[in-house]
Amino acid sequence: MFSRYFMLFVFLLIAAKAMADSRVQLSSENKRPVFIELYTSQGCSSCPPAERWLNNFVDDNELWEKYIPIAFHVDYWDYLGWQDPYASADNSSRQRKYHRQGRISLVYTPGILVNGEEWRGRSTLTAMHSNATVLKASIDNKVVAINYSANQLMQAHVVILGFDIETEVTRGENSNKVLSGNFVSLAHLSDVSNNGQWSIKLPELKQKAQRYGIAVWVNPLGSQKPVQAVGGWLPVDI
Repeated sequence: MFSRYFMLFVFLLIAAKAMADSRVQLSSENKRPVFIELYTSQGCSSCPPAERWLNNFVDDNELWEKYIPIAFHVDYWDYLGWQDPYASADNSSRQRKYHRQGRISLVYTPGILVNGEEWRGRSTLTAMHSNATVLKASIDNKVVAINYSANQLMQAHVVILGFDIETEVTRGENSNKVLSGNFVSLAHLSDVSNNGQWSIKLPELKQKAQRYGIAVWVNPLGSQKPVQAVGGWLPVDI
């Protein structure tokens, strides 16, 4: 009898551990990571070098803790002959909103923002690692629970990132090239809260990748400038 109860206890313990291991727990430091946004297009001939630069962060030892990169593919170059499969009107709209808010001088590709400000490589990324409130996110059963201490209306964002993506371009300015992509935004969701807590369900992905990551960030409502961000790897079976 004892051995039967003991085996049941061991089984429940293993099941509980497996369930806990399936959850993803993310927490920023009390510093704001360097939040990098690349606005790019597979139809833009000057974009591949910028994408290669961003791709290299995947091997950085301080990825997620210090650097959180995202590649937002825009759709306003699709008319040139190649329809970027990762482009969206929402990404283009996000970049144009930065322009309306005075954060960037022009809407162009490749365009880079660091911590919500236009960046042309004249300042070091390391210097932009600054103090901030801790942001926490946990993922369980495809629902992202976000917690951030705030006393105002805040907007939380969740982006699923695709890695090891290769696209054979057959038309347009990058015709006959195979383009490689990391940190590609595959889905972008957001919600507003006045108590610093959010619950956002992950969507079914239209585009697949070899590996996945997630970026979570918050900004005051009405401004796209991120005040804190966190990121990490996701299991393949999201």
